[in-house]
Order: sequence, then structure tokens, then C-alpha cells
Amino acid sequence: MSPHLVLDDVAVTRGGARLLDGVSLDIAGGSFVALVGPNGAGKTTLLRAIAALGRHEGRVTLDGVAIEAMAPRARARRLAYLEQGGASHWPVRARELVALGRMPHAAGSHLSAADDAAIDAALVAADAMVFAERRIDTLSGGERARVLLARALAVGAPVLLVDEPTAALDPRHQLAVFDILRKEADAGRIVIAAIHDLGFADRYADRIAVLDRGRLDAYAPAGEALADDRLERVFGLRRAGEGRFGPRWESI
Repeated sequence: MSPHLVLDDVAVTRGGARLLDGVSLDIAGGSFVALVGPNGAGKTTLLRAIAALGRHEGRVTLDGVAIEAMAPRARARRLAYLEQGGASHWPVRARELVALGRMPHAAGSHLSAADDAAIDAALVAADAMVFAERRIDTLSGGERARVLLARALAVGAPVLLVDEPTAALDPRHQLAVFDILRKEADAGRIVIAAIHDLGFADRYADRIAVLDRGRLDAYAPAGEALADDRLERVFGLRRAGEGRFGPRWESI
């Protein structure tokens, strides 16, 4: 069954500050949604609310079931979350780290042949198989980012949440990661990615959610969401022609 994610009036308040205020989204399976907005707009806070990491007001449901009402193991099978600047604090092999993505599916501590196949497929998809036997603490930041992406892919969850997945990557691997996320959406999953680069959002996403000071300013296809007046008002940018990877913008 194709997943269906609904956010209804989601809000987050922390330390007296309103980080999110009344965000509502309706996202069907097969969708790649880009979250964009200035620093501090609420992109990471929204991803964490969807993943039930921390308290929020409003309601988040997946296939009609409230995220918070799911048993933790069931929720971990349904949503995979790749946090911004994710790290591993143990000197484990890359393959062992990716295998953690299969824990919600595993019977006890034993991995099945299907789990092993999912781990291999995730390492290949993230172009990280070459690092499989290396310790994670010997990898560069970009190499480690690809292994962490593989761990999220290994879950095989119908909803994939990623926060700035290309921040540590070179241009070739940035494109490769967005190609992977696009394929995941095309396979029927819901992909929601917080993205700073508006060019990648324009090129890869089906719809763009523009956040500004915790509120949803737009939720629409790229041409509408990144309209000139919104670019100026929210981002302080204007279009400056076309680049190799899509539209280019400049400060105003």
C-alpha cells in the first residue's frame, strides 16, 4: 500500500520560542518533498516532529495512524531518519553501522539473508560498498555521510526523512545522493529532505515546502513555490539565469 503522511497544524515551542507554528502538509507515496527556508526557519524541527523526536502540538499520521501511537519498533520500520551531520561514536566497520538500519526488522540479534541483501543493496546504492570493511572513524566526512545514508536506506522504510544529506559531499556525490532520493520516491516511498541548495530542490523535488520563521509560506511545485516574489521576500534572492544544475540566484 502506498504510504500517506498527513501533518495537521503541527507546532513546536521550546524555551518559550515558537519554532514551528501551524504547519499542515498532505504527502502521498511516490513524492519527493524538499523543505527549504532560511537558517532557523524550522526545517530540522519539522523533520524531528514527523519522526516523533521531541514533543509537538498538532497531529502527524501515517496511513491514518498517529506517529506517537505506534510502538517504537513499528515506527522505526515505517520511518527512517538521517539527521544533519550524523556521526558514529564507535569505531565499528561501515557494514556493521549500516546493519543497524535492519535492527527494527531483525529477529533478536540475528540478521537474515534478506537483511544481508538489504544491507548490500544500500551500500551499493550509496556508493559506499568500497568502505564496507573499513572502520567508520577512518573515513572522511563525505565518505562517512555516504555510509550513514546507506544505513537509512537499509531500513527500507516507506518514509525517508533526510536533513541536509549532501552538506559534506563533493559535487559528483551530491548529484548521486539526489539521484538516489529521487529513485526512492519513484519506487513509491515518501522522501522529505531539508535542502539549502534551491537548485537541487528545483531540479529533484515534486513539491517544495517553504518555511519562514516557523510558518509554512508555500507548499507547491517548484515553479510556484520558488516564485520571484517569494524568493525576494523569504530568501532575499533574485534569479540570475540558468546554471549547470538548474536556476541560479543572487542576493538583492
